[in-house]
Amino acid sequence: MAVNPDGTPTYFNISQPVYNQCLAVMNSAQAAWIQMVAEFGAENLATGISANPAAITAIGLALSQVAQYGSQGSLWTAYEALGQVVCTPAMEPWLTPARIAWMQNKLISVIAGL
Repeated sequence: MAVNPDGTPTYFNISQPVYNQCLAVMNSAQAAWIQMVAEFGAENLATGISANPAAITAIGLALSQVAQYGSQGSLWTAYEALGQVVCTPAMEPWLTPARIAWMQNKLISVIAGL
């Protein structure tokens, strides 16, 4: 049975090498997600989103499922959820179909590297 990094046994009876490989993939996926979120937020901040609370709220709600899946390391599901996001004029210029495509392309690059 595999053990977690803190020394506790895993819930499922899996081999240590398989678990270690999967843990490395998850750590990489989550690190890439955190970086992508930071980039998205920094760009939005630099382009003045702070002055538009309505846009912040609308974008936050529109991306809530994407954020949930991405933070869990489920990048394919986050990619698919991005495809379901509906952009409104209130979200421009911070969230547009072109920016969603840009994020999906970034996710594909990350996923391909895992």
